[in-house]
Amino acid sequence: MKEIKQSIGVLWLLGIIFLAVGVPFLSVGVAAGVNGMEIPAEDKPVLMFAFGGVGAVFVVLGLVFMAAQIGKGAKRRRLLQRGTRYEADIVNMYQNTSMAVNHRFPYVVECTYYDGRGQTVLVKSSNLWPKKWTFSPEHLMAAVYVNPDNPKDYYVAVYDNGPGYENHVVDMR
Repeated sequence: MKEIKQSIGVLWLLGIIFLAVGVPFLSVGVAAGVNGMEIPAEDKPVLMFAFGGVGAVFVVLGLVFMAAQIGKGAKRRRLLQRGTRYEADIVNMYQNTSMAVNHRFPYVVECTYYDGRGQTVLVKSSNLWPKKWTFSPEHLMAAVYVNPDNPKDYYVAVYDNGPGYENHVVDMR
C-alpha cells in the first residue's frame, strides 16, 4: 500500500510564470532608472515606472502565489505529523466537473470516519488526478488527519492498494 504522492500545484505554476514575466520587466525598469542606459532624461521616469511598476506587480503576485502554495504544503505536513489519524470509509467518488485539464476532470473522494466522540464525520478530499484513467475505486483506501484543536482543519490522504497499481492517483492540494 503506497501513499499517493502530490504533484506540482497550480499555484506553483502561476508563481513561476508570474516571476518569469515580472523579473525581466523589473530589470528593464531598474536599468532605465540607472544612468547605464542611453535614454533621454525625460523618458527615463516613464520607462522606469512603466516597466518597473508592471514588473514589480508581477513579481509580488508570483511571490504571493508561491507563498500560498508553501503554506498549503506546510499545513499538510503539519497535519500528517501532528494530526490525529482516523481510518476512513470511502462512501462516494465523483468527478469535479467545475474544472478540467486536457479535457479530463479530477475526482473527489467523500469518506466518513468515526471521531471517537460518538460522531461519524463526512469529509471530502481535494482534487485527485489519476495518472492512469482506468484505476479502480475499490482499491482505494483513505485516512483522515485531523487537527485535534480544530476538527475543520483536516487532510484526506488517499492510498492505493490494488494489485499492480503504483501511485495512480495524485492529490493536487
